[in-house]
Amino acid sequence: MNAVWANELFTPRDGVGETATYGRQMHAFWINGNENVEMLPGVITDWQVSEDGLSWDVTLREGITFHNGDPLTIDDALFTMEFVFGPEAIETSLSPERTSRGS
Repeated sequence: MNAVWANELFTPRDGVGETATYGRQMHAFWINGNENVEMLPGVITDWQVSEDGLSWDVTLREGITFHNGDPLTIDDALFTMEFVFGPEAIETSLSPERTSRGS
């Protein structure tokens, strides 16, 4: 039996357990889904996936702002994707401290 501890950072990269529940209230989804497993617009309103599946061209929803009123830009979106899915995220998610396989 493992205890699941939430993290106090409330970051989508590190969300486990209850943090994932709280995160849903604070973070918008890039793309939503429904009961028919269809992809629906979220922060991203349109997307095209390259033939090799390695890159996406996306259109961001207009009018999205941060809590301080700054508009969401493509640079913000890129930063977030690299934070959540980049090499450091992979290394962190596979660290012994994050898995029960560690010694």
